[in-house]
Amino acid sequence: MRPASRAGSPHTVLVVMCAGYFLVLLDVTIVNVALSTIGSGLGTDVGGLQ
Repeated sequence: MRPASRAGSPHTVLVVMCAGYFLVLLDVTIVNVALSTIGSGLGTDVGGLQ
């Protein structure tokens, strides 16, 4: 007897991976847009945030 496989369908895996990648890109975009505001709040320029 073979144990039951818990692997999802390839389409489900692709959708989940694409959604995760989209969330990472969204997070990076939000941080990049907010860097100037974060820098002014901390009293430094964008170069100082690196």
